[in-house]
Amino acid sequence: MTVLEHLCFSARVRGVQEIEHSADAVIKAVGLQAFSSRMAATFSGGNKRKLSVGIALIGNPTVLLLDEPSSGMDVVAKRLMWKNLAALVAGRSLLLTTHSIEEADALADLTVWGSWRRGCWRWVRVIIYGTNTARRSISILW
Repeated sequence: MTVLEHLCFSARVRGVQEIEHSADAVIKAVGLQAFSSRMAATFSGGNKRKLSVGIALIGNPTVLLLDEPSSGMDVVAKRLMWKNLAALVAGRSLLLTTHSIEEADALADLTVWGSWRRGCWRWVRVIIYGTNTARRSISILW
């Protein structure tokens, strides 16, 4: 399936009224205009991530769940995606998992840190509110 077909299918499943308009808007938002008629199976890892983010955005959901959305993207594509997501997230809740502190700084208003030790998650019991500068200045020692 092409990018446009993937997005139109997802829009139909979610009951979107203006399917073509929504698909075109998402293609522009994630930066896949040049690839809209190409088969998604031939994409690089970064473009597949962009398509995944696009599928998550279709239908204008109020809650977005994204698991490492910029993984596999080059630096320029990451920054563009962060900028677009930050603009689209207004009025929505975004739950983001990432290994990138830069990505968390770019997109998060609230940060919860966790670590993987001895085969299980240990959550740091500190929720960090505030500006990106304030979050960067906090360091947690184990």
